[in-house]
Amino acid sequence: MALITLSREEGSLSKQIGLALKEKLGYEFISGKTINSEFPEMFDISRSQVEKFDEKAPGLLARLTNSYEKYNNLFKFYIYEKLLKNPNCIVMGRCGTFFLKDVPGLLRLRTVSSEDVKIKRIMERYQVDERAAKKMVAHKELERTEQAKYLYNATWGKPSNYDISVNTDKLSVDAICAMVKGLVAELDKDDYKAAQEKKIKELYIAQKAVNTVLYEEKIDVNFLEVKIEEGKAVILGSIGTEDEIIKVGEIVKKVTGVEVENNLSLENFSMSYDMGMEFFKK
Repeated sequence: MALITLSREEGSLSKQIGLALKEKLGYEFISGKTINSEFPEMFDISRSQVEKFDEKAPGLLARLTNSYEKYNNLFKFYIYEKLLKNPNCIVMGRCGTFFLKDVPGLLRLRTVSSEDVKIKRIMERYQVDERAAKKMVAHKELERTEQAKYLYNATWGKPSNYDISVNTDKLSVDAICAMVKGLVAELDKDDYKAAQEKKIKELYIAQKAVNTVLYEEKIDVNFLEVKIEEGKAVILGSIGTEDEIIKVGEIVKKVTGVEVENNLSLENFSMSYDMGMEFFKK
């Protein structure tokens, strides 16, 4: 069945829709609750550390130390591993729409609402006044906008980044779920299962290679990216020495098990910080 990503404006009934789809489709719902429970244990970090970066725009220190990029690399690996075990998932927010965009059988759903409806819902949910509710909505949506721009150079609110956007002002959760079920059934007419499994596995292995280079071997590579394309691993980024270029290529080949196209460029960069590693220390 189709993999679903669920992007949402604050106060647009996304959680209710996600939970309802979970029951009606028999899917796993990967939301903040799931992530806070599983992700810290997987990488031996605290929940407070997860909360610092989860759906947040990076601060200046995080950008300088690469701690934000590390969090994102580990998070993507976590998602890919879950999808390998069970691709029938709903991934709530967290830029899933962008880093899963090439997976066959993906349905990119977005929920929106008018400003006055969102404010009213937030006031009722958190028992706050109108001014506080407006501030909460603006802050959450700004964080998501800046996160998508920083990580994927993507426009969070751009309609063409989604397959369907649903205004929840008047439509009920049940009506929206019925519509999504119909779309899933339409996607399922195509036999994409094998291609879906193959792509998720490629993303998983490529991310494993990135994490191995950066966090296990601790090789300092700027903007490291590994893509598995047509049976080979393509390496992108910049690095300090020729020897390191060779070493990274060897590591990626060992992790992926395929031939390597090493496109790392040589760059002399002096500003390298180890402070990001402190974030993950106990």
